[in-house]
Amino acid sequence: MGLFTNYFKISFRNLLCLFAILITLQCAPTKEEVSDQDLTRVLEYVANQRIASALQTSPDKPTLSDWELFEKSCEIFRLDSKKALLLLSEKNPEMYKSIKASGNVSE
Repeated sequence: MGLFTNYFKISFRNLLCLFAILITLQCAPTKEEVSDQDLTRVLEYVANQRIASALQTSPDKPTLSDWELFEKSCEIFRLDSKKALLLLSEKNPEMYKSIKASGNVSE
């Protein structure tokens, strides 16, 4: 019985540590600068989500626009979407135009 209770004490402690780490990550500020690698991650996420949403479409649930996917991915990677969009306009003007045209993007 002692081994069983010790196991749950360790498990609870690990769970508590995991919870603390998740809270810390959730409260992390956005990055000051957006690198090329960050932009690549964002665009890969947008592409993956666009494919996934196309495969899971239903008439009662509209798919997200490219701009909404871009904003969501910037939020996930803790990036400022305006800075990421500016870098995108410099690195890939065609993709920038496509994303900008798909949503309500303010300059």
